[in-house]
Amino acid sequence: MITQQKKLVLSQYTGLYDILVPADHFLRRLHDDIDFSFIYRELVDKYSESMGRTAYDPVMMFKYLILKVISKLSDVDLVNEVRVNMAYKFFLDMAPEEMPVDDSTLCKFRRTRLRDTNLTDLLLAKTFEMAEGKGILRRSDDNRIHIRAIIDGTHTVSAASLYRPVPALKEWSKKLRHQVYTLLPEMEGRLRTDKEISSRDLTGEVEYCRALIAAVEGLLGEAAEFPRVKRVLNRFRELVDDITDHYSYSPVDPDARVGHKSADTEFFGYKTQIVMDAETDMVVGVRVTSGEVGDALPGREALAEVLAKGDFKVDEVLGDAAYSGQPILELAREHSFELLAPPHPNLGSGIDGRDGFTFNKDADMFICPNGHLAVSKRSVTYKNDNGRKATFYTFDRAKCSVCPQREKCLKGAKTKTFSVTQLTPEQRRLLEHSQTQDFRDRRRERYKIEAKNAHVKRGLGYGRAMFYGLDMMTVQCAVTMFVSNLKKIYTKIP
Repeated sequence: MITQQKKLVLSQYTGLYDILVPADHFLRRLHDDIDFSFIYRELVDKYSESMGRTAYDPVMMFKYLILKVISKLSDVDLVNEVRVNMAYKFFLDMAPEEMPVDDSTLCKFRRTRLRDTNLTDLLLAKTFEMAEGKGILRRSDDNRIHIRAIIDGTHTVSAASLYRPVPALKEWSKKLRHQVYTLLPEMEGRLRTDKEISSRDLTGEVEYCRALIAAVEGLLGEAAEFPRVKRVLNRFRELVDDITDHYSYSPVDPDARVGHKSADTEFFGYKTQIVMDAETDMVVGVRVTSGEVGDALPGREALAEVLAKGDFKVDEVLGDAAYSGQPILELAREHSFELLAPPHPNLGSGIDGRDGFTFNKDADMFICPNGHLAVSKRSVTYKNDNGRKATFYTFDRAKCSVCPQREKCLKGAKTKTFSVTQLTPEQRRLLEHSQTQDFRDRRRERYKIEAKNAHVKRGLGYGRAMFYGLDMMTVQCAVTMFVSNLKKIYTKIP
């Protein structure tokens, strides 16, 4: 049950705040400048008006989330810090002698109250409103805010560990056999083991696991309805499906995926496309995806969301080679902004996104629709076709052999290859323009997005996920960019 009456802090010790929390303290300024009642209006539908005990104030719980991003502490450590930190208590509208909430309440709030909310747009819009009120963002004669956007992607490592596919399958197949033998001792030894299968033979292990599932279902019959066996069997089946779908598995963070910072460097987690205004260094749009997704398509979505906001007019977009593909070129023509992104020599402008294959600029390889990175490439010149050049990307045979889309992709072949025509005429013109001095001068400000990435990662803990799941990663992104924009606003005003 939620109450609409704001808590009145009555304490003989409130005067301590005027002594211990100075007027220029970031949290005091945040407390005094922003009316957080918009959080209440957004979350009120998540609570019952008449059932249950009185809930903690959603505004206070959201402020805990802001403090978590600023402090980079765990829930337990954050609660302990609030107990002794007067600035934190002032920001939370607590009396100096008041005790904080239990740490489990913070997790409950995130999981049950923040799902299915448009928190990112809500928080960014609040910072735009504040920046415009303080004269940092200004409208032009057309009553719109003109921005020069910089776009880039950054990765966030999952808080969970990645299980390698074959060891995970071996572990769960052992659990399933153990449950069967515990329930029906007379069946011990009747199920084939996977000891003879190599720890590198994913194809063989997947085939064994599917055969084991079929054998258990066939041999047990009605016994398969026993809860303990059925739970392990269902979870084991999901694990096999997960690994064949995306070749990775984490029991704690099922939405995280393996991405690539280079052809040889992997990370397990998420990627975020950040769109920033070059003049004010404020984040104006974001898009969070799992780690295996390329930059072009989610980057286009992030830009499209910014363009959909009627208050903004994007004049130009600065980016690296990952954003020079056809999806963003079409967006540039549609919305009349100039794209300052040098095209990659091996990426034809009409290719990125074709048949679900996307280009990973960092690894210099293509990613298939199932999220797997190509393992090699070779270039071919067709002398009988005006010297046309193409690049062929080859994918891992072992991964393709267990992929659920193998029938569609391989079509009888043993290895999947994907060909790309190099440098179409439109992209060749863009490449020629990228070599001019004017292009270089206008792209010099792109370093600002790298500084922004460093700030949110090192200063606000965005380099590592604080929570599990894509939904909670989106919440962390929203609060992080909200705090980042507020810090930037306060650096631009006295």
